[in-house]
Amino acid sequence: TFLNAMTFPDKTVYPVSSRNDQDFLNLMDIYLDAVLHPAIYHTPEIFRQEGWRYELGGETVYQGVVLNEMKGAFGSPATVLENEMNKLLFPDNCYRHVSGGDPAYIPDLTYEQFIASHRKYYHPSNARISLVGSVDLDAALAKIDGFLSAFERQEVSFNIPAQSPVNAVEKTVPYEVGPEEPLEQRTIVSCGTLLGDFTTRERNYAASVLADYLAGDNDAPLKKALLDVGLCQDMSVSVHDGMQQSWISWDVWNTDADKLPAIRQNVRETLEKIAENGLDRQRLQACYNHFAFHMRDRDGSAYPRSLMEALELLDTWLYGGDPAEGLVVEEVLENLAAKLGTDYFANLVRELFLDDSHSVTAVLTPSRTLGEEKAAGEAARVAAESAAWTDERRVELQCQAESLATWQQAPDSDEALASIPMLKLSDLKDKPEPLPMTVTKLGDITVLRHETGSNLLYLRTYFNASDLRLEELPALVVLTMLLGTTGTKRRSGEELQMLVKEKIGALSFQPTVLPGSDPAHCRLMVTAVMACLSDQGESAVKLLTEILNETAFTDRKLLRDMLNQAAMGSQMALSSSGHQYAITRLSAFGTAHGVAREYTGGTELAAWFKRYSTADDGVLDELLESMEGIARKVFTAQRLTISCSETATGDLLDKLTLSTGQAAPEEASYAPLGVRQEGIVIPAAVGFAGKGANLRRHGMAYCGSLPVLANVLNYVYLWSEIRVQGGAYGCGFIGRD
Repeated sequence: TFLNAMTFPDKTVYPVSSRNDQDFLNLMDIYLDAVLHPAIYHTPEIFRQEGWRYELGGETVYQGVVLNEMKGAFGSPATVLENEMNKLLFPDNCYRHVSGGDPAYIPDLTYEQFIASHRKYYHPSNARISLVGSVDLDAALAKIDGFLSAFERQEVSFNIPAQSPVNAVEKTVPYEVGPEEPLEQRTIVSCGTLLGDFTTRERNYAASVLADYLAGDNDAPLKKALLDVGLCQDMSVSVHDGMQQSWISWDVWNTDADKLPAIRQNVRETLEKIAENGLDRQRLQACYNHFAFHMRDRDGSAYPRSLMEALELLDTWLYGGDPAEGLVVEEVLENLAAKLGTDYFANLVRELFLDDSHSVTAVLTPSRTLGEEKAAGEAARVAAESAAWTDERRVELQCQAESLATWQQAPDSDEALASIPMLKLSDLKDKPEPLPMTVTKLGDITVLRHETGSNLLYLRTYFNASDLRLEELPALVVLTMLLGTTGTKRRSGEELQMLVKEKIGALSFQPTVLPGSDPAHCRLMVTAVMACLSDQGESAVKLLTEILNETAFTDRKLLRDMLNQAAMGSQMALSSSGHQYAITRLSAFGTAHGVAREYTGGTELAAWFKRYSTADDGVLDELLESMEGIARKVFTAQRLTISCSETATGDLLDKLTLSTGQAAPEEASYAPLGVRQEGIVIPAAVGFAGKGANLRRHGMAYCGSLPVLANVLNYVYLWSEIRVQGGAYGCGFIGRD
């Protein structure tokens, strides 16, 4: 089930999906009405609430939901970097604009301009409507026709002019860091060039394979060349597609501005060697296999499959191409596979990276004062505007404010509430759909086997780690980061990673924390998730077994690189996803489950990453030794539970041979952090707040009414008080066991 509204650089998408047929029709009804007949035409208060307004009373300020949302988005250096690159690469078409709205310019938008824009673009003649999945076509088309038949067809054309390659240019812009943060090794660099358009699918696919080849892991040649000489803490090569013209960039994270000439020279020399000597065939084949698997794995996304397919239709359809082209990949993959043994990829390196006459560079430099400067600039702008108001204008704005407050606080009429389509109990099935699973045994190991209907092989292994101490949990996180990346007793890390990409479509390791029998207990597992083609199952399971049994925790340099990258990632995530960190922190105050999640993915882990990223060699050696001990203790047959698809046969699972060891207790006991009030400073123009309590400590137990209460609070009280009247982008009440 999915419902959202998505803003892209050249389109807005309003997707809905449901597993219930009547719910799907209800959602279609609401969204078609909201998009084609929005209430904002006759209720300007919506614009002032959702867009922007002057907040009067005391010091006049700007307020508005989207304004605050985009201030939060601009707190992410990655967002700032991509916006700057789009401005440089696409100066002549719509891609140069911030599609979500630059907060510095949102107050320039008037209500009249907004209405004119909607009237121009949000007409059915400019729409693409897709129905994907198990849809009752007659009912869905009748619903759609009920809306479209009220409109007259218009001849419209919103073709996007193709962007010609630009001359090479470099631009430096600041981004915000905290007032106490160091400025060293905080510069971010992106260098990019146009790649192709939506018709050059093979070239776009090849660029994605090449990006993985050059920088997909720490042993990839371009990334390794920069990391080995200490020019940065992380680097990547990225393909930016899903629009009319794609582009590719190499990005360097956490460096210093004065190192840019050395970085450019290092990148050029490394790529010249690759172009001259050719690409390593084994690495290239492995990267191709990895890419091809993900293009074939239609269920590998976190979103519903039908939603992803509906979005893929637009990657060609929107620009006049065949809407189904992106869903059919085999021919393009076969053509690309035939080029692996040729000089095609070496020539692509020359075209995309060595001919830099049309490349652009954005350099983000850290600033401790940027946040204050922006706030002061906005305050000065508001002060100048308010000083110029006439008495008539002040009265007008005061009336608008009063009208907004009255509208926000007015309850919906009975007639309005009755217009909302509702599900009836008769629309629901009497019982939940059964989960097609059988429980079997492989010796003493429990096996959960699922009927997926896929010809791919899916395997998850769960190892009970509930006897680990709380202070060991951050080391466990790093251990899972190293698995499959660092070497084993048989082969180097680079060789292992190539085999993983070649033989396994997807492989990841992570700690998994589950609630326990009471607030003082939880269950801690280490999970390996694997997916591959069925005919690669034996090779994949053997590789997984080697990783679990024989990983060598000896590569101190790789460990330091990973700690630097994790510290950087956590720091940026605190600014862009602060609400998630707040929720995790709150849970840690009252439950063992929350404490374990805090030490495996919260602010405690972020602080741990920061400390250990600057630790000396001796401390890192001790950490490696500690991880070795954790791995030998946890990865044993006595702690294992297997969950797999029907394609994982018993003979195949027999090849997952593990050492023997001691079983772990069913649950772990970690002391909650205790009730407290605290603040964590982040470098962003918006803040995130959370409040929570453990109901079990008040004699209550989890029951089905709690999620119902959460919905009532979210959409009856919190939405109205915090988002509608308070101007926050989001709010929510969560009730979980």
